Amino acid sequence: MMMKKYWMFVPAIMGLVACNSGGAEEANADNAETTSTEVAQSEDAMSTGELMYFGDTVTFENAVSTEEMMAVLNENDSAQLKVKGEISAVCTKKGCWMSMPLPQGGDMHVSYNYEFLLPTGGIEGKEVVVEGQVKKVVHSVEYLRHLAEDAGKSPEEIQAIVEPKTKVSFLATGVTIKS
Repeated sequence: MMMKKYWMFVPAIMGLVACNSGGAEEANADNAETTSTEVAQSEDAMSTGELMYFGDTVTFENAVSTEEMMAVLNENDSAQLKVKGEISAVCTKKGCWMSMPLPQGGDMHVSYNYEFLLPTGGIEGKEVVVEGQVKKVVHSVEYLRHLAEDAGKSPEEIQAIVEPKTKVSFLATGVTIKS
């Protein structure tokens, strides 16, 4: 009879052991994911001296300023351009987007369709050139909140976003950063 009581504890003990080992596997999976993201970022970059290239190789030669880009956008809905400027922000989670300041205020959102990723920090304020398609787009409140969350904004700042905004958006095929 006493033996039957002990058999009831076997499933409970096995459950505890399984829960503890699952946590270790999840932690290892999280570490592997972080490592693979860091590796992907380093593999995406090709560095030559003071320049870091991501995606297609882009040179600073014949690149237009953000002021010249805005003049083109005043006459067209979109354009294929090579634009130079400065990095004002970068996605702190994956490096999947960055921002560049515009001359009249605000920022231009630059994305790359996950073709490559930028470093998640340490590149703000650096000189950059991007090549690809630029256009004016209306961003939804949901999308603007997502960007604010990626940028590490506070919950109050995220909730303060209540209206869609027309923004300049750039889909880059290549990015070059001066280090």
